[in-house]
This record gives sequence, C-alpha cells and structure tokens, in this order.
Amino acid sequence: MDVTTLSTVSTTQPIVITGVQYSPASPRVNDWITTTVTIVNNSSVNQNTPFQVNVQGTAVTVSSLAAGAQTTVTVPNGFTYTYPGTQTLNTAVIYPISA
Repeated sequence: MDVTTLSTVSTTQPIVITGVQYSPASPRVNDWITTTVTIVNNSSVNQNTPFQVNVQGTAVTVSSLAAGAQTTVTVPNGFTYTYPGTQTLNTAVIYPISA
C-alpha cells in the first residue's frame, strides 16, 4: 500500500507542520499506523495556548511551544486502512482548540 501525506499548512499561522513520518513505513491493509509529526513555532512569540496535532481524526494536544522552537509529536496507532492502493494521510494543526 502506498501512503501519501496531506498536511494542512498555512503561512499565516504561527505553528506549522514541517514533517510527517508514519510507521510501519509500508503499511498493509489493517496495519495500525503510528504517525510522527514535526511542528515548529515560526513566530517570535511563545505559544502558551494549547493546540492539537490531528492525524486522520486522532488528535494529540501540545500544551505550549516556545518562539522558534521545534518539537515532534507522536500520534500512536491512530488509524488503519481497510483496502489496498494509494491512501492519503491527512494531518493538521488545530489552533486554537475548538470546544
């Protein structure tokens, strides 16, 4: 199965996705997929309001990120695919967290 990544990136947002990796690297049908997302705070202001990194509907909350800092977030066993072929991996930063 081939997996392509689709990251929602906005140049107007302070927090952006700079990298996405998934494991296993070549998932098969019904393999649970763990995703590692690298994010960076592109602003000169500390991000002290929590935000989420969302992969295929499973989110991990990040409590803060210093100005100019980079961090890696792991979304464990967030999803699987049920049919073979090329798949799209949707990844987004949700800021601020909506209720």
